[in-house]
Amino acid sequence: MAALPVFCTATNVVQLDGDLDIFCRARTQAKLDTLGDTAFAIVDLRGATAVDAAFLGQLAVLRKVNAQKGGTIVLVVTNPAIRKLLHVVGFDRAFRIVESIEEAHAIGS
Repeated sequence: MAALPVFCTATNVVQLDGDLDIFCRARTQAKLDTLGDTAFAIVDLRGATAVDAAFLGQLAVLRKVNAQKGGTIVLVVTNPAIRKLLHVVGFDRAFRIVESIEEAHAIGS
């Protein structure tokens, strides 16, 4: 069984930890939905250990909603396997992907 993600939120930051997969989809979606109306959002994946297609779909929907409002979403990713996957599926063209929360905040300021 996948580890349930841990969530921490600030005004425009959602932190997701653990395995982000189909088994925690509802909880993950509830947190991502809180970012839907923000022009600038950070999804902090530094603590993520794995992601699956269900999670990638959630990110794609979040990006679509955010783009319709002219917004920006920054993903903070330090896990090399997750960074590679995001690149392979082309998410590096849809999202700003950085390695630190400081870099993410700098983009928004």
